[in-house]
Amino acid sequence: MHRTWSARCLAAIIALVAWVGLLWTFYDYSTSSGGLLGGFWQVTLYYTHWATFLAAIIFTGIALNVKSLGRPRLIGNLLIILAILTAMYWGARGISDFMASPVRSKLIHGFLPPLVIVFWILYVERLELTWKDPLIWTIFPLVYTLYGLLRGALTGEYPYDLGDVHKHGYRAVLLLIAVTGVGSLLLGYAIVAFDRQVLGKRKSTECSPLDG
Repeated sequence: MHRTWSARCLAAIIALVAWVGLLWTFYDYSTSSGGLLGGFWQVTLYYTHWATFLAAIIFTGIALNVKSLGRPRLIGNLLIILAILTAMYWGARGISDFMASPVRSKLIHGFLPPLVIVFWILYVERLELTWKDPLIWTIFPLVYTLYGLLRGALTGEYPYDLGDVHKHGYRAVLLLIAVTGVGSLLLGYAIVAFDRQVLGKRKSTECSPLDG
């Protein structure tokens, strides 16, 4: 990764957006549920907040120049995680819900994903992704899905209505999981292809000795 001041400044902005959105949500949940434990229980229920927490950790590390947190594979994984977050929110809610949502929600759903995309395009090293990476990138969504189903089965509280097996049945929920998994794989391969075929070629052209 290009460890320029501009990269670290943008990383700091992304980290700030993620932390403010997440901590504000935690505060609101804690207030409405009567305490910190209730807030923690609620905030850990949703995929949105796990994804935001990962973004906050990764970009805080990049802003502080922690090299291991700026690896292209890690940023690519985060892109997939945030893409699923974006698809879930905008597919189920839409623009009307976004406009009526609190600022903390706007930060997470409206500002965080585009900022990460901009960072990836501008500052992440090209040609380091491999065709195996999209398979690895499906691990987090799969683990969260199992966690959400298990938590729902034990408590009766499912994170999202579409994942409620009591309401929709296991067949419909498993079909939704399969579609999401395939979609994340295809998006992952699209990211690798775009990195190698478009952005990678642009980098090669910019670095060509013929450019002077």
